[in-house]
Amino acid sequence: LAVPLVAGPAPSPAPSPLNRTLREPLPWLSIGIPTVPRPQDLDYLTGTLQAIVDQVLEHGYGHKVLIYVINNSRDRPHAVFAAAEAQFRGHQFLRFVVNPGHLKDDKKTVAHHLNKRNAQVPTAQVRRQTLDLVHMLDVLAGTAQHVLFYEDDFALCDK
Repeated sequence: LAVPLVAGPAPSPAPSPLNRTLREPLPWLSIGIPTVPRPQDLDYLTGTLQAIVDQVLEHGYGHKVLIYVINNSRDRPHAVFAAAEAQFRGHQFLRFVVNPGHLKDDKKTVAHHLNKRNAQVPTAQVRRQTLDLVHMLDVLAGTAQHVLFYEDDFALCDK
């Protein structure tokens, strides 16, 4: 049983990722990296970004790859995200995006299913993560020929 999620107003279209003209092809790959703060500000994100940036630069893919780091913490501080944004500033292929939380959970439908004692209703945390994924899809739509979802705690192999 799928519990429907209700989206808020659609975000306005983003400007062209690299201020391209209509005649220029899309980059080959957009990488979406969602992130949330970890306990004690444990930092996996910096190592993950450094590994990707090193590979992009080493192989000359800066014009073929876009990396979107998406902060899903909403109203909670995310010191590691802020530090990474400052550290990696200047790389044209990196974008740091804050999820505004404009997608809303359909709590009336959830309450209806809970009242019927439906054990298949996802928890609030699972529904929030689903909405965060939908937001990332909105951000990445139309930015490249291919899209890769990537965890913020999984560094690329250096070979």
